[in-house]
Amino acid sequence: MPAWPKWIRHRPSKPMIAGSSPAAGAIYGERQMKSIELWDDQDFTGVIILDESGQIWSNQVGGTACMHPKVKGIFINLPSYRFDTGWDNPWNDFVGSQENPYDPAYVQEFLDYSGCDQIVEPLTQEEYQSIPDGSRRCCEAWIPVKVRDVGVVLPVSLEPFRGRIGIITHENSD
Repeated sequence: MPAWPKWIRHRPSKPMIAGSSPAAGAIYGERQMKSIELWDDQDFTGVIILDESGQIWSNQVGGTACMHPKVKGIFINLPSYRFDTGWDNPWNDFVGSQENPYDPAYVQEFLDYSGCDQIVEPLTQEEYQSIPDGSRRCCEAWIPVKVRDVGVVLPVSLEPFRGRIGIITHENSD
């Protein structure tokens, strides 16, 4: 059994796996990070730029499916983009199918509808597959996209992320 530092009050009877508790993370030098749950906020739209060194973000997505995917990244607020989250919005209960979880044409239709087509574009299937498994969803309030790389003027906050993969998320409809 390892020698536990005096400042740790709980000394388990069995060796711990790194990350299995706050004490284990401190011992093995891992940083413990809580998820920021966006569904607690009202009236927001943003893009989470995927970044393994970033914060963990989650939102309630998929309309009445009430899914809670998580992703590590950097949240960029997009205050000039707002989505109609009323019950008559055709995107409210959108959940990608098992056979075709990511349809670039459908995503483009959403981007055109929302006005975000000027700053982001749909992913290729290969780019979509590069998203970590637990975050690889395409549904209401969780739309994987790529920040446009050339030929557009981006909001200043997105400028450093040209060509990067992100997830558009917004206030949930339900």
